[in-house]
Parts: sequence; C-alpha cells; structure tokens
Amino acid sequence: MGLFLAGCCGQARAEGMESVIYSNNHSFSTMDNPESANWNIALKPTSSVPNAAIQVLLYAIDQTDNASDGNADINAFDIGNVSVECPNSIPGVFDFGAPEIIPAKNSHVKLNEGYYHKIICPYTGTGDVSQADFGFSNDNYMKIYNVTNPQNDPTKPNSQLIFSPVWISFTPTQVAQLTITSVRSVQVLATVLPQITFILEGLPKDGVYCGVANKNETTGEVADFGEVDATAFANVAQRLTVTTNLNNGYVVTAIQDDQMRMNSNITCEGLGKSNDACVPSATVNGIGTTSTVAWSDISQGRGLAYTLENAEGNDNVFNYTQGYRIFADAQAGETPVPVLSATSGNESHNYVCYRLVPTDNNLEGNYYNNLTYTITARF
Repeated sequence: MGLFLAGCCGQARAEGMESVIYSNNHSFSTMDNPESANWNIALKPTSSVPNAAIQVLLYAIDQTDNASDGNADINAFDIGNVSVECPNSIPGVFDFGAPEIIPAKNSHVKLNEGYYHKIICPYTGTGDVSQADFGFSNDNYMKIYNVTNPQNDPTKPNSQLIFSPVWISFTPTQVAQLTITSVRSVQVLATVLPQITFILEGLPKDGVYCGVANKNETTGEVADFGEVDATAFANVAQRLTVTTNLNNGYVVTAIQDDQMRMNSNITCEGLGKSNDACVPSATVNGIGTTSTVAWSDISQGRGLAYTLENAEGNDNVFNYTQGYRIFADAQAGETPVPVLSATSGNESHNYVCYRLVPTDNNLEGNYYNNLTYTITARF
C-alpha cells in the first residue's frame, strides 16, 4: 500500500485498485482559520465488479455531530459542507446513481479503532474492467468538494499527514478497503441491521384451523363470530406471521381491554364474571391465562377462549391439542401473556383460533372487545 504525502497528489495500489487523489489545498486548518479543499479522485480497478459502488472512507474525529458540523477537527476530516459528484456514466457498464454522504455518526464504520465518514457513488451495470478508467486518461473523476481539512495536533493519532486515513474501495460488499496513508491490514466489514416484522391476517370461511372450521371469513383487523347462540361453539381464526433476524429471538404477547360487552359504557368486573351484558372469559374449571384446559363441551363452561396451531416454525407457547386458554384482561389489571416465543431469529406462521359460546343470560345484541398483540425483541 502507498503513502499519500502532502503535495499535489498521491497514489496507492492494493486489492485490485489503483487510485490517485488530486487536492487543491493541502494546508492544515487552525482554530481561527478553517481550510477546505476540493478533491478529484482517479480510480482504476483491475477486476470487474458488477452492480457495485465506489466507496471512500474519510477519518472522523468521533461518531457525534461534531464530526460533520463544518468546523475543523483535530487530525480528522469534517464533512459538514461536503458535496459529491460521481463520474459520468458509461451506459450499461457504469450507470451511476445519486451519491450518498453518510457521516460517521450513521456510517457504522470503525477500522483500527477509528471512525469513518462514508461517501458512496453507487452504480449498476457490468463494471467491465476494460472500461473502468476514471480520471487516469480522461477528466472523468469522482469529485468531492469542500472537505474541511484537519487541525494539526502532533501529540495525537493521525497527526503526521494532512491527509489523515483515507480508504477507498471498489466493491459491492464494502470489503477490500485500501488505505492511502500508511500500511494497514484490510478488514472485511458489513453491518446487518436488526429486522423484525409482525403481520396479522384474515382467513377464509370454512377453512380448518386448530381442528375446527372457520365460521366466518376474518381480516387482519376484525375477527367476527357473526350470529351465535348458547347451544354451540362458534370458532373463527386469524394468521400470525413473525419474521426476524434477531439472534435472541422475540416474544409476542396478547391482552384484551375487557371481556366482551355490549358497549363501551359497560365494565365487566373480573375474569370469569358475567352479567347480562357481558360475555365472560371462559369459565372452564382450571383454565387461565397461563394454564391450558381441554374445552370440548359447553357444559364445561361458557365464554371466550383461544388456542394456537403451528403452521410453520415452532414458537407458539401451547397448541390446540392441549386445549384452550383465556386472554389476560387489562380492565382486571392483568399483565399481557406470551402467545409466541422464540430464542433465535426465524420466520414462523401460526393460527390463533378464538372459541366463544355465550351464557344463557346474555342479552340479545352486538358484543365486542379489543385484543392487542405486541411483539418485543430479545437483545
């Protein structure tokens, strides 16, 4: 690797890349007199890299706003006033998109205990090496304007050169970084961001879920039992999907705002309690928010309960072959209870199946409650 000295330009070659930076100002900044420079960067890779990007990493003082506020930093570049111009496109080979300027605060790049700003010129195309001459035999440079030159403090790292560490890569995966300030090891870097999604979907009428037929078509927003009476179970279902790459997994909890009631002015007191205008949580002996009971006969009890069926994955906390549970009740001061739980990243699909039978005393009319599902990442 090459050393880039204070002067008109510098050249280095490593990892299949030749590069030269031409700068119009090599003066250090001072506290009272910041200096800025415009750079023309000539690039010539020695291997074809399709659908990639030119990436330039500039040493930053830290990962805070100070590194990109336009003020000169000690032995580091500030990019608060920077603008970028990508090379002219070569159709079908190097079709450059809009440049990206990412300050150290957001770049997630740390090399050799130092933080770096990231400047990218992305492109699509074949990346044919025979046509990849940017600035060596023409004026088609990558241009970076208004780089704030560092203040110099010889007692601190990176004080020996006006150009503190500048790394360049020509790659789709941010590898093969090239320093043009000193000999350094090459690090392969990538940051995969945590992702988690939770989707609640409806299911068609008459589909079989949790061993029973879906009484009505449902949506992701509404699970409607339709018309019910006290002589038979009514069953409806929805589909729960979780996708995540989190190493430690997740928990999905559920809680109802109150028991099913005729209108919002009614408060249903306590789990398993009922009056004429409240359909209770199921009153089956032994059932609870964390205890599962077989519920196959309405003579065992009345009310609302739920169960789960695994469609893909293995994250439900119980399933319909074991029986039913009741939802935690916010009105009764209960804590949300887990319905899905995983200790690593995966994709899972489950059916949540609701079962209801009103009491003999429930008044004619429309009943409702609201369920809230919450997904929480484990870190």
